[in-house]
This record gives sequence, structure tokens and C-alpha cells, in this order.
Amino acid sequence: MKSLRFTLAIIIGVVMTYGLALRSEVRAHQGDDQLRTPEQGSAERKAILDAVHEAYKEGADQPAQFLVNYLKVHHGWAWINVTPLDAKGKQVADPAPLLFHNEDGKWVSKDLIRRSHRSKRSRRTARTQCENT
Repeated sequence: MKSLRFTLAIIIGVVMTYGLALRSEVRAHQGDDQLRTPEQGSAERKAILDAVHEAYKEGADQPAQFLVNYLKVHHGWAWINVTPLDAKGKQVADPAPLLFHNEDGKWVSKDLIRRSHRSKRSRRTARTQCENT
């Protein structure tokens, strides 16, 4: 009888431990599912802003810094709106919305305008094909 109670106690202990571990894992994944703003000074926010600087390197006037008007991250996507500033903090261009995707740990800029034109073109092509059949 004592060995049966002992065995039952061990089984209950294992099940409870497994249940708590599973519950912690579920909570961790739920945290990834939240739309959030990375905190100032965080490694994630710095990486996104480094990607913003990289995206602006193509232009002749490279802003010294950016005022972050809006930043949200969700499932590996970052939507940011920044105002480019010179070294003295003066605005040098209009605020710009940018979209980034985290690919293998690196934030990669996604061209919103080119994607918009591409999708309009594909809708137009599909419509033409439907009309011709």
C-alpha cells in the first residue's frame, strides 16, 4: 500500500511539473504574439534603427538621426514612422513610414511603393485575362 501511494505521488509530481513547464512555454509564445513597441535602448530597437539608417544610405543627404514617431513590432515585422533630422536636430525631410522584416536575425527593408505598384499590375493583368476568356 505504501509503495502504491509512493508511486502515485511520483506520477502526480511528474504530471504537475510537466504541466507547469508546458504552461510557461505557452505563456512565452503568447508574449511573441503581442503587438508591441521595443523599449528605448533595447537591442531590438537599436537593430531596427540601424536598418533605418541603412535604408537611408542610398540618398545624397544622409540624416544624422531620426525622431521615431511610431514603432510597432509583431511576428518579425516592424512598422516604423520616422522624421529624418540633421546633427543639430533640425528636420531635413518629411516623416516617412517604413516596413521591415526580420530575416535570419537581420531587419530588411521592404519597399512599400514597389509592392503597391506590383499588386495593382497583377490585378490589372488578372482582370484582362478574365475579360479575354
